[in-house]
Amino acid sequence: MPTVSTKNLGIEHTEWVEKLRSLKDSLLNYKNQLTEIAGKQPSKELAQSIEHFQNQFIVQDEKISELKHDIKRHLKTNAAEMELTAQDISIEELNLYSQFKGKVLGEEKIFGELQAEFEAFVAKI
Repeated sequence: MPTVSTKNLGIEHTEWVEKLRSLKDSLLNYKNQLTEIAGKQPSKELAQSIEHFQNQFIVQDEKISELKHDIKRHLKTNAAEMELTAQDISIEELNLYSQFKGKVLGEEKIFGELQAEFEAFVAKI
């Protein structure tokens, strides 16, 4: 069965987890900012926007947490196998890593769009 060296995969895995941690930190800052805005007795229209962002932040928080957990679990589950195969993994495992990479990049994109939308909202008030 063909294999690929895992030398850089561990580094990439760490980068993914750090990116997701950074997104969660930014999300927490936005949640706090939104709480401050909500505390100023907003109009009905503003309250609807606040609710929209609260919901979006909850969804993103859950997605980020789940993805981070899945990546860590996958690496932990497969760490023993990688040690046994002299730091090589199968093409199937490499495909899973590619899927995780795509999910991390997708989450970054979605978060970036939400971030821009929220910053535009804050700039208007």
